[in-house]
Amino acid sequence: MLSAARRCQRLSGDECQMATEKVENTDAKVSRSSSAVPPASDHLNSALIPDTLRLESTPAPDTRRPTPMLSRIRAALGRGDHEPNPLERLPRTYSEASIDDRISLFTAELCKVGGNVEPLVDRRSATTQIAEMLKARAATAVAVSNGVESLLPNAREYFAGQGFQVTPSLSEFQFDSSSGETPAEAYKRTLINVDAGVTTADYAIADTGTLVLVSGSEQHRLISLVPPLHICLLKQDSILPNLAELIYRVNDGPYSKTRPPLVMTFITGPSRTADIELTLTIGVHGPRELQVFICSQ
Repeated sequence: MLSAARRCQRLSGDECQMATEKVENTDAKVSRSSSAVPPASDHLNSALIPDTLRLESTPAPDTRRPTPMLSRIRAALGRGDHEPNPLERLPRTYSEASIDDRISLFTAELCKVGGNVEPLVDRRSATTQIAEMLKARAATAVAVSNGVESLLPNAREYFAGQGFQVTPSLSEFQFDSSSGETPAEAYKRTLINVDAGVTTADYAIADTGTLVLVSGSEQHRLISLVPPLHICLLKQDSILPNLAELIYRVNDGPYSKTRPPLVMTFITGPSRTADIELTLTIGVHGPRELQVFICSQ
């Protein structure tokens, strides 16, 4: 609060005396009321602070109006200071696609980005086909997530019986605690030497060829990320037509009465990385190969 002496520099005579008394009275009121809890701070401040000390609020700048700097840039480019054209919503049509149409669309879109699809594989033969694929690639070690065990019971035992070194999910991973590593550190080091990771996908988006892994079932995402070969098992009725249907399923489906999933991983084809010169490299930041088995009911 301004002192009476400072205010008297701008006033004289009776005006200075009146201003001094007004400030002193205000200070006394503030001192007497400081120990009490005000019922409404806004009204109290309005009553105590003199009009001469009250600051006027500055309106927020209008960000829609062009600034001088932007105006100079537009003038140099030969453009005028006009409002941008409003964005037009893209027309979107919805149709009740059959399961066969969704499988065909998903397969076509995933193959466009370098993925491979085996459609309508019987669950009983899926384990055998995966083992044959691993042998054809001279793989010796495979990591199998918990979600695979729920879809293909005893899959880990089968792979171990075929001579593969099997690594389970982190929750069931056994490691040497005397090494000083944490379970996560030891698990990451093990996955670096794994040839293939086998997971499931909770959903798939047909019009983009995208796999969706929800953290609730595929708890450890490294199995789908670290090994050079990612093998994914997908139930045919989990293939949705588009992203809008996925959002609807997540909001109004199994998570409508519980907490939503902490993480949802979207995978569209193998890992693809391009530098500033548009040189494309496959498998730098993830698997070089993606193989999807669509399991029939």
